[in-house]
Amino acid sequence: MLVHPLDTAHGFDGPGDFFVAGDGTMRRRGTAARAPFVYAGPWIVHPRLFAGDRAVPFSANKIWDRAIASGRMRAVINDGDWYHVGTPEAVPATTALLAETVA
Repeated sequence: MLVHPLDTAHGFDGPGDFFVAGDGTMRRRGTAARAPFVYAGPWIVHPRLFAGDRAVPFSANKIWDRAIASGRMRAVINDGDWYHVGTPEAVPATTALLAETVA
């Protein structure tokens, strides 16, 4: 899963999602006030993580929790720029930030 450091996540104001160990294994923020990494979008999984699931819409958290519980979830930490556009309100702010970068 691609994660990005919370401190440099442009336009993201949440408390973060994950802690990442030195070997890349991940754990959720849980009850901690903050976690140093935010989910940044892409993730790659083996099809066996879907074994036994019906072909209906469901939260990806179900798959992530299985991978974390089995010790198989690993983070790839993005060291480039990352801009939050996960809500309609974030789009204008991100557009403005990108315009400043190009100017």
